[in-house]
Amino acid sequence: MNTENKAKTNEQTFNEFLGFVRTHSPFYKKLYSHLPQTVTLEDLPLVTPRDYKNANTLENNQILTSSVQDGFIFKSGGTTSEPKYTYFSKEEWIEQIQVNAAAISKGPLEKGDRVANMFFAGALHGAYLFVSRFLEESTKKIIILPIGGHVDIQDAFSIIGALKSNVIVGSPTTLMRFAESYEKNLPAPFDRHQINKIFFAAETFFDEQRKKLTQVFPNLQIYSLGYASNDGGILGYADTECGFNEHKIFRGKVIIEIIDEKTGEVIQEAGREGEIVTTNLFRRLMPTVRYPVGDKGMWIDSPEVQDRKFKVMGRSQQSIKVGPYMLDTDIISRCLNAYSQEMQIDFFQLIVERIGLKDQLTIRVAWEISAEEKLRASPWIIQKIEDESLGKLQTKNMQVTHPIQMEWVAWNQMEINPRTGKIQKIIDKRT
Repeated sequence: MNTENKAKTNEQTFNEFLGFVRTHSPFYKKLYSHLPQTVTLEDLPLVTPRDYKNANTLENNQILTSSVQDGFIFKSGGTTSEPKYTYFSKEEWIEQIQVNAAAISKGPLEKGDRVANMFFAGALHGAYLFVSRFLEESTKKIIILPIGGHVDIQDAFSIIGALKSNVIVGSPTTLMRFAESYEKNLPAPFDRHQINKIFFAAETFFDEQRKKLTQVFPNLQIYSLGYASNDGGILGYADTECGFNEHKIFRGKVIIEIIDEKTGEVIQEAGREGEIVTTNLFRRLMPTVRYPVGDKGMWIDSPEVQDRKFKVMGRSQQSIKVGPYMLDTDIISRCLNAYSQEMQIDFFQLIVERIGLKDQLTIRVAWEISAEEKLRASPWIIQKIEDESLGKLQTKNMQVTHPIQMEWVAWNQMEINPRTGKIQKIIDKRT
């Protein structure tokens, strides 16, 4: 099929899909009511995640295009503590597994690999089930060890040692917990050289985590297991041509856009950062059309490349209100790294609680640092944050919040969502 015919086929697929969504989903019917029947993707407004969540109710759901008759219901909310339900028909679930299985078959898994699945299972969390199914459907002849993220770490060590697993798949938080526990409990029941591949998903994987893992397991190669979200579904796949945090688009299945967060412009050129937005063309029960997935990204390849590569740059701007101030996580990250370019601190949590009549913000950072360095770093970083965000009112001695506190902890002291195993970037203890 030539390029012109492919473009026509893609346009027909999109128009048919959009017509179905506009007809059967009350949410999208209302959202697009002011638009003509014939539109392009860029004519459509971006979905506001808050509006989408408010319409995604257990009773009288406005997103769904029909009643739920078969399939799966999952719940998300790993990083922000607000749960969201997502629905897949059986047909959609099978298609998603098959698409991802075909993608993982192009990757670095090898015949005979023994793969320990350490994603969290149960409690309406989808990762473990999804990963197990698409690994099972892969064309690579591999052995799967269904361990899970909830298992006691010593039990996991014993299983991996006895069954000689050489591959581990899991979230970055689980992988870091595994590596740190291994290092602290030597001699472990298997040799550190046994683990030669790790596949991650569900969270952004940062440079300092990568360095730590390769220190613990010297033979290690680190790969993405794929890019997906609970509400957005599959977003991209990684093969041997992809670099760190890079993925390719699922051409014909999922449309990925990168949008300038300030201007709303659709970015086409490579190397320019924006917000990742998805449109899933095969999810019809619970459609996601121009839905911001919550991550920043940028194109690696030029637009004419068929399976175009993009790089995931981390979470898009998230913010939390502390007293009267709206504080962005991007500001915190910038101030932490301004203290020392060598540290490159990306692994932190913002904890907000109510003490007396005022809000208290604590910044918890996972970084090995001496007591002397803490005394220098903490006040410098706090002052930098206040200068860039809170200080405009703090310097007037209004004292409407408690002073910012900092905690320097080990990786395994970071709070994670007990259901998903993901790190919680923002922990709001006021509610």
